[in-house]
Amino acid sequence: MEATIERALRELIINEKNNFDFYCRAAEMVRDDRTRQVFEHLACGEIGYMHVFTTIYLGSEHGNDIKKLTKLPPDRTYPPYCALVDESSINCHEQRALEISLREVVACMKRYTSLAADYSNPRLCALFRRALRKTYACYGIIHKEYLRVVGQLGQSQGYGYV
Repeated sequence: MEATIERALRELIINEKNNFDFYCRAAEMVRDDRTRQVFEHLACGEIGYMHVFTTIYLGSEHGNDIKKLTKLPPDRTYPPYCALVDESSINCHEQRALEISLREVVACMKRYTSLAADYSNPRLCALFRRALRKTYACYGIIHKEYLRVVGQLGQSQGYGYV
């Protein structure tokens, strides 16, 4: 496998793992059941993408290594995770956890857009575009929950994933 593709896949896998840890931690911290379900749903999505990227990176025989990967301790230097942990010491609530999530998702979208533009390899660009589509979907889910939490979205406006 080409070195730049390997490096890009490694970056995607690390990013998905960091996001998985973040969403798991957020789900543990919030009290609202609906918000907890949103974070749990997002964490499950990260597992799916870690599986896809790991399978491409290591080959299909390593696709089951995801369970091991998710058991590794979180990267406590990952800025959104640090922000969430800092907030937990001052009684983090749903709105704040969702705001941190939204900031990170926007940063992720910028990072993937930049990476897709930086590489000329069509396979690599396709990987980043795939990650970018997933990230836009996550943004929509988080934003909708944020609007619900701050009272700008009625309870009757449901979700298609929970």
